[in-house]
Amino acid sequence: MDKRHLFCEIITKQTYEKLVDFTVALPDADKICAPGQFIHVLCGGQTFLRRPISICDVSKDTLRFIFEIRGEGTQVLSEKKVGDIVDMLAPLGHGFELTKDDENVIAIGGGIGCFPLLNAVKACGSAKAILGFRNKEAVYDKFIEDFENVCPVDLMTDDGSAGVKGFTTQGLEKMIADGEKISKIITCGPMVMMEKIIDIAQKNNIPCLASFEERMGCGIGTCLCCSTKVNGQRRCICKEGPVLNF
Repeated sequence: MDKRHLFCEIITKQTYEKLVDFTVALPDADKICAPGQFIHVLCGGQTFLRRPISICDVSKDTLRFIFEIRGEGTQVLSEKKVGDIVDMLAPLGHGFELTKDDENVIAIGGGIGCFPLLNAVKACGSAKAILGFRNKEAVYDKFIEDFENVCPVDLMTDDGSAGVKGFTTQGLEKMIADGEKISKIITCGPMVMMEKIIDIAQKNNIPCLASFEERMGCGIGTCLCCSTKVNGQRRCICKEGPVLNF
């Protein structure tokens, strides 16, 4: 059996709207999981393909992941309860290359892309976050509180119903215009958002690490169904990514 094939017990479960927040038991999770990596979960039921889910956070003995119910697989997974076992391959992929020497890092997340950034900012020396959502209803308050316990957060919504009205890209542009020191940008979210952030970063000579989300089959770079074109080149997101450096 592959040493990354794990069977982890669910020890906490929280839900909000269509979001499900699981914490599972995993000894030495903080040593074996790098920020930005993902797990490949067997959902159960009639679904046989695993679902890739970003790792949200880790501690000495636990791993946390948050996902949105989008189809049959995630619906079945959402029905698991505390005490049930999650069958997963973990950790997979290339994550964020961050250390405590990284100061003045800006984390920019959109929607469910915010979740993998929590563990990433914990790996930095200092960081600040811009987290964007469609509206107030899409904001998972418990997660925002957890993020604010790690670093300052600028909350933004498209319609202004929570935080500041606008897009995360506008928040980044304002930071740059205000002369805020930025050593590195890390980002995850909708492709259109990340493309704009990467463009802004490159124009301002700021290193950018972007985490891509794609449908996956094997999760280990064999089936190539997650291959996507990035900067004119085909990249295997599950193996070369999900985090790519720009």
